[in-house]
Amino acid sequence: MTLTVKMLLFGMLVGLVALLFIKTLESAHTLFHRLPVSPPMRTAVVGAVLALLFPLMGYSYMGLSLDLLHAALAGSAVAAAAFLWKIVATSVTLGSGWSGGIITPIFVVGATAGSVMAPLFGFSPQFGAALGMVGLVSAAANTPIAAIVMGVELFGPGIGVAAAAVAIPAFLSVGHHSVYPSQILALRKAESIRVHLNRPLEENRDIEIHPRTYLLLWRRWVRRLGHRRQNPSGKAFENHRRAG
Repeated sequence: MTLTVKMLLFGMLVGLVALLFIKTLESAHTLFHRLPVSPPMRTAVVGAVLALLFPLMGYSYMGLSLDLLHAALAGSAVAAAAFLWKIVATSVTLGSGWSGGIITPIFVVGATAGSVMAPLFGFSPQFGAALGMVGLVSAAANTPIAAIVMGVELFGPGIGVAAAAVAIPAFLSVGHHSVYPSQILALRKAESIRVHLNRPLEENRDIEIHPRTYLLLWRRWVRRLGHRRQNPSGKAFENHRRAG
């Protein structure tokens, strides 16, 4: 397996982690807001839930979890389920209506997930954590260019190509979903996917996209990439062949 293929597959997996994060956050919001209690009582219920969860998960998942982020980026070992626990803790907290930011949890989930997945692709945990963080920002926030620039600023220009190779497939794999449902959808990630442009992403939730659609899109993209490698000169080669 070439390094390019490894990067693309890594990015696709990071995109799936981002999709899991988004869907868990949405499900928690729906669940807690359906409770037949007042908002103050709802926060009390959620506080009790968190009080029961943290002894089970570990207190590293409270707050910003910067210790987990630093450990992953330093190449230290992190628990295999670290990114899952952070997704749960963040979703319960924010989904219930408690205040808090989302970008730092994205960093933590991406870095820990990347660190855990890195050995599967022959990457060092430190390198995988950096790529995972970049990829999850790209996918979860729908900001591939900003994620790539962020990666270069944080980890140096040497990571630029790898960051792009992970950020772009992660961005495509997550589909039209985001941790920011009020984002305005300006373009389709594929022409065959029917969505409402110039509307918030939350207004496109009623549009069901069959998973097979994504598989067909990826197959088409891989075939096109292979064709370009075999015929790098494109139309110029075709015109030359016709002239001959």
